[in-house]
Amino acid sequence: MLLLTLRGTPTLYYGDELGLSDVAISAAQVQDPRELREPGLALGRDPVRTPMPWDWSKNAGFTTAEPWLPLNADWPTRNVARMAEEPHSILTLYRRFAGDKADTSGAVDRRLRAAGRRGRRSRL
Repeated sequence: MLLLTLRGTPTLYYGDELGLSDVAISAAQVQDPRELREPGLALGRDPVRTPMPWDWSKNAGFTTAEPWLPLNADWPTRNVARMAEEPHSILTLYRRFAGDKADTSGAVDRRLRAAGRRGRRSRL
């Protein structure tokens, strides 16, 4: 979230905008080559590469086939369609910050600077 308030290009990781957490992947479900070569060391990327939950339909709207990795357990409520409708969801907050970041008028910078000045303690 902080990266969206700083100058430069922000980096978001897959699922950050929904507040997704890592998904437990059983040994039988592992797809990542490194985890397959070195099992049990938790070096694979599969827990963070699960299907994006787009909506509450079957397989979260990601595919009509069986997904290669399991969905996050709370996908019926933590999905793009539902969070896009909620005015106080983390997705809405990310979109607002990203929109402010794209604002080239300087209004956002002025608001952040003004907020910083109000928050400073006076020097003795």
